[in-house]
Amino acid sequence: WGDPLLGGDCRSVAANLTNIRELQASYCAFAATCQDGRVVTWGNSSCGGDSSKVKDQLIEIEEIAASCGAFAARKRDGSVVVWGHPRYGGDGRIVQRLLSG
Repeated sequence: WGDPLLGGDCRSVAANLTNIRELQASYCAFAATCQDGRVVTWGNSSCGGDSSKVKDQLIEIEEIAASCGAFAARKRDGSVVVWGHPRYGGDGRIVQRLLSG
């Protein structure tokens, strides 16, 4: 339903897109929060479509926010997980201690 390079093809994750609670979009990627707190992402990997580097942290997610090229997810314990393009907030190493619950 759109350009695959801009997040328009979710076939690779379609089986995981069930019981969606929230959906957010960056410029060219999507992140869906499931009822059980998991997150499913797809789209352009450099804009947050690939969350594999933080996959183990994407549990017990309460909400997600998006910038034009990154995502931030707030966990139940109050900590925040970020991924996506570093220029748009996808690299939280500098502020990691401030993002913990």
